[in-house]
Amino acid sequence: MYTNIDSITNKQRELKDFLNSLDPVNTPHIIAITEINAKYSKYPLQESELQITGYNLFCSNIGELHYRGVLIYVSTDLLAIELEMCKTFNEHLTINIQDNNKSLIVSIIYRSPNSRDSNDQGLVELITEINSHQGNKIFIGDFNFPDINWTV
Repeated sequence: MYTNIDSITNKQRELKDFLNSLDPVNTPHIIAITEINAKYSKYPLQESELQITGYNLFCSNIGELHYRGVLIYVSTDLLAIELEMCKTFNEHLTINIQDNNKSLIVSIIYRSPNSRDSNDQGLVELITEINSHQGNKIFIGDFNFPDINWTV
């Protein structure tokens, strides 16, 4: 499940209620969310505020000024580890989920609509680095490329 939440502060209860309303068979194993932090806030978020029962939390730039933040919740039924990736692109998080000697790499990315060329180059480097790893890959996020031709 993926969403761009544009500040989780006032939507966290709704997210938890939605998850609790689902039949356990239909509960998502992976939840990826971009734009966690509010654009303007006196009180930065703390990672401890974002815990959801039944999920391990992986996050980046939570509560950091000038960053929107990204996170991935992974069901506690799955084995997941965070992968250290490219440092030239800041708004991302990549995890590796392993099951029966198979690997699934999940990367969540937030690219600001005001992104500069140097940041875009960092995004290319990140995607290239992720693609060098073994296993299937899923790229999720808000890339903010309004003029891209997705049909190619």
